[in-house]
Amino acid sequence: MTSCLLPFRKISWRLLQRTLIIFLSVASVCQGCTAKEEPQCWTEKNQYYIEALSKRLTKNGILHSVHAKGGKPSQHEAGVCYAPRFEADVKKATQEVDNYFREVVGVLRDSCEERAFVEWGAKEKILIEVVDTESSDGKFAGRMFFIYSITPEDVALNRQKLLDSAPRNVRCEKK
Repeated sequence: MTSCLLPFRKISWRLLQRTLIIFLSVASVCQGCTAKEEPQCWTEKNQYYIEALSKRLTKNGILHSVHAKGGKPSQHEAGVCYAPRFEADVKKATQEVDNYFREVVGVLRDSCEERAFVEWGAKEKILIEVVDTESSDGKFAGRMFFIYSITPEDVALNRQKLLDSAPRNVRCEKK
């Protein structure tokens, strides 16, 4: 009887601990990979929003995958896919991202100011977007300038850059 246990006595506790840690690590990585669950996907036209959502999900410990525009889950939008059991966690993460992701800077007065802000954003490595806006009656109301922050920490950095180095009083010359 003791001869059957002999091989197990030679295994060190350290080796046993390492094996257990590796097993548990693999098991935790695969927790979102069960064959029974068809992944759900959150799609968004804005690739930067997907990047922000992915970072938030990673920080919150939610397993997910990111798909670029033109790939899965949609041929037109970028997306984050996750196991259905994480749906409430993903909703919570999107609400968190919504609190800091998009900040309105203002309505641009003309194309010269728009060009100056776009060049400034590229130089400062700030994610920006300029979009058309409409008045309540549906008419064109100007171009609005947004700054995107991927993390809550980026918000403070972007605001400081806006205060310190954003273009001021840039306008096209009137002819």
